[in-house]
Amino acid sequence: MPYNPKNPSFGPYPGITQSYLDPKYRQADIQQFNLNIQHRFGADIFAEAAYVGTVAHHLYDSEDLNAAVYGTGATEANAQSRRPILPQYYGSMPSLTDDTTSAYNSLQVDVQKRLSHSYSIQVAYTWEKSIDNRSQSLLGSGAQNPNDVKAERGLSDFNVGQILAINGIWDLPAMKGKGILTAVAGGWRLTGIVRYNGGTPQSILSGEDNALIGYTRANSGQERADIIGNPKLSFSRSRGAQEAQYFNTAAFLQPNPGQFGTVGRNTIVGPGNLQNDFAFMKKLVTFPRQMGGFQFRADLFNLINWTNLGQLNNTLNSSAFGQISSAGSGRIAQFALRYDF
Repeated sequence: MPYNPKNPSFGPYPGITQSYLDPKYRQADIQQFNLNIQHRFGADIFAEAAYVGTVAHHLYDSEDLNAAVYGTGATEANAQSRRPILPQYYGSMPSLTDDTTSAYNSLQVDVQKRLSHSYSIQVAYTWEKSIDNRSQSLLGSGAQNPNDVKAERGLSDFNVGQILAINGIWDLPAMKGKGILTAVAGGWRLTGIVRYNGGTPQSILSGEDNALIGYTRANSGQERADIIGNPKLSFSRSRGAQEAQYFNTAAFLQPNPGQFGTVGRNTIVGPGNLQNDFAFMKKLVTFPRQMGGFQFRADLFNLINWTNLGQLNNTLNSSAFGQISSAGSGRIAQFALRYDF
């Protein structure tokens, strides 16, 4: 339509995005609570066990008020014409609402031995579960069905289930006497950390607009698959088998036209991660009159060369569905000679 400055026209230009703020919108409220039990054993060992929880209500969410309505003859091409509110003008209408919640509950145990008798060690364990309706910002993904936000309730994107971490320091005594062997073997400091955490959850996405509601900023690419069987496979399988098929891909199908997927949000938990890093350091030379000295240091990352699998492919219409095509770094060693002054 040509522009007429004396009689400007503002339409029809179908597909205009119009944002909407719920007039009953209210700020979120968050309650945090914990219960701790602490005890000291002797002079060196300290232990603590705690229950830690958080509950939040009225968290913000984004829903599409103008999603296309499915009906006879619906296709992806005519999604705009099936929008209920002035389709000749408006496309998606992302709204800001306050109808989501979250809950976090955890058991946290920590045992520490302070540095004495040339060593210290700390062991920390966390068992936790975080549940919400969404874990991302408004610019991220939203509900697969804009009219059913409650169906999004599931594990938080960042939930890891369990975390076990062990770290320590050990100072080897300096050996008496003279000679190269005495100088090399004594006086080392060893430090290390071993940490394991469970994997984060992922949703099984269909990769298609089966519901034919028209992709929007709020739900783009978030329609899930139908579940028809048990997706779990044995974790005793080899690493290669897990990489080729991390879960039972035959347990999922594309939903029928006009339907949303039946599998819940974040139902597949990905691979965990094992960190095992160690360092060895020793002062080689110390100069008089506060002139400093030289220190040798060796850092070993992933010392046992453990294979930490990457994220799995969670999109049903992908040729790599259910596969893992990446992994963390292998063993890395670095050596340094440092002068401190």
